[in-house]
Amino acid sequence: MADQLIQVDHDFWNIRGSFRIGGVVDIGTQASLIRLQSGRFILLDSYGLKGKVREAVMALTDQGRAVEAILNLHPFHTVHCEQMHRDFPGAALYGSDRHVKLFPNLPWRDLRVDDPELHAQFEGELEFSIPRGVDFISDNDAIHFSSVMAYHVPSLALHVDDTLMVMNMPAPLKLVGIPYRLSFHPTLAQALEKRAGATEDFDLWATDIATRWGSAAHICAAHTGAKLNLSEGEAGEAIRYALKRTRPTLAKHKRKYG
Repeated sequence: MADQLIQVDHDFWNIRGSFRIGGVVDIGTQASLIRLQSGRFILLDSYGLKGKVREAVMALTDQGRAVEAILNLHPFHTVHCEQMHRDFPGAALYGSDRHVKLFPNLPWRDLRVDDPELHAQFEGELEFSIPRGVDFISDNDAIHFSSVMAYHVPSLALHVDDTLMVMNMPAPLKLVGIPYRLSFHPTLAQALEKRAGATEDFDLWATDIATRWGSAAHICAAHTGAKLNLSEGEAGEAIRYALKRTRPTLAKHKRKYG
């Protein structure tokens, strides 16, 4: 798919990019550019910018000099980290323990992207949430459920990698008023922590974000696209419905672990 720079709101841009599995199937990926109240910028996630999208981002950010930080929010989204650092060498680079382990040559800051101390630096502009009851960094490299979710308060835009997916519905469902569906990543069953209480922790966490971020006007998801201009309360309703559909998975886990 062609790279795109989508202006979601006055100070929020979503970058839609290409990511091919096995070099064949393009499932897409994303990054987001946010202009802070200071006038400087941050990037959520890394992507190798090119062509007109790169030109547009550079024009917005004084050729990259106005980008103060790159926050790599998903432990398993690592392909473009080196390129992003080359494009924005002056930006503070943040990642998870897995990012640091994979790319020890990069100048990572000491704070990790899942550290509340880092999140506090953006208080009032960005809110962050990490799923509870699941592994943040799974021992299984195929389990990509968890990520740091970021909510840009001024634009009411939610940036999420893998954890929540925007599924565009086929034409027959669109005709009956179901244009999309919000779903939790299908690896939830494998991602849940193997302990008693994990399902309750996940349930409470998901219910909390449905309440706190239920007024989101835009949801930018990594591989499945972005859903923009939601009606008031639509996001919260969609998250609650996505949680409802996980009940069989949660119940099975609870029977096994308590």
